Amino acid sequence: MFSQKGFIGSGRILGVPYELTRRTNYIEIPILFQFKPIPFLTIVGGPQYSFLIKQRDVYGASFTTFIYEDEFNDENIRKSTLGFLTGLDINIKNFVLGARVGWDFMNNNGNGATTTPRYKNVWS
Repeated sequence: MFSQKGFIGSGRILGVPYELTRRTNYIEIPILFQFKPIPFLTIVGGPQYSFLIKQRDVYGASFTTFIYEDEFNDENIRKSTLGFLTGLDINIKNFVLGARVGWDFMNNNGNGATTTPRYKNVWS
């Protein structure tokens, strides 16, 4: 499965406002277990392995904007994360209406030696 995750952060440096936007592209492999308490409802949950393939950072301030894109091949960075995914499926005849929410267990901090930027992905 392909997905995009990311965040937007803002603040001030020397009185000048800035905004940082990070968007990451992942290939993800969920392993979901199902529990069906009643015929039309399914509860799913399980681990998800995500492999980072591309990252795009946009740093903007009042005087300039920098865009940095990186596609990852064999560099020595943390390219994979492990997370947890859970959700509900409502089964109505031949249709399934589903909702999912997930959390990464690991920080996305480059080579693992630094703590900046320190964030974990959350999605729904």
